[in-house]
Amino acid sequence: MKRDILSIIRSKIHRLKGTTIIQFGPPRSGTTLVYNILKDIFPKNFVETRHYYREKDKRFPTVVTYRNPLDSITSAILR
Repeated sequence: MKRDILSIIRSKIHRLKGTTIIQFGPPRSGTTLVYNILKDIFPKNFVETRHYYREKDKRFPTVVTYRNPLDSITSAILR
């Protein structure tokens, strides 16, 4: 997935300032919904969303989404 240079710079600045919130979870588990809610609740923070977790993300507040695997599979099939 390509990202423009401005979003990369913005992400780095927020990481240095400590205003980043990490949000991650498996696909089809409500990650987009939680991401949008976090952006509304914390408008001054930078919310990074992804489907994996990195060791270097331990120093940031993290929100994990979880959904019953059968529901996620059904959602992917019906999609």
